[in-house]
Amino acid sequence: MRRVLLDTNVYGELALDPALEKIRERITLSGSFVFYGTELIRKELRETPKSEKFGNRNLRIILLSMYDDVTKEHTLSVTPEAVELAENFYKAYKEFGGLKSKSEISSDFLIVAVAVLHGLDVVVSNDEKTMLTENAIKAYRLISDVKKKRLPGLIVYDRFRRWFV
Repeated sequence: MRRVLLDTNVYGELALDPALEKIRERITLSGSFVFYGTELIRKELRETPKSEKFGNRNLRIILLSMYDDVTKEHTLSVTPEAVELAENFYKAYKEFGGLKSKSEISSDFLIVAVAVLHGLDVVVSNDEKTMLTENAIKAYRLISDVKKKRLPGLIVYDRFRRWFV
């Protein structure tokens, strides 16, 4: 069974996907996957403006409903250990030449840190400007190796989508 964490931006990708209902049904009925979330991701989804619409529906409600359906209350906490691991990721990222400021990338590093600490198998994200940059991935690998923790697979939405369509 694969243990998967979807980054915040993946819920937006799902909402826009023409095959949403097919994917959503397969996700919720699949016995091969368990999907996890974090309070950080749910908080980011809640920050979607209430006035945003998708068609004639409230986008914020769509995203939060999808999150709740997919994660089925499998919510992982951001612990002090995760904060420390994310800080180590950031230090290594800067050493590797990463250019983003801490405020721009800290949420991404926290999400990966939570996934590492809980031994998840896959993190899905389309954030190729922060979470999935070469320097960030090098930092995750280095720090995970030093801490003797397994780094989850990091994949983009299109690869994830192929699992269900």
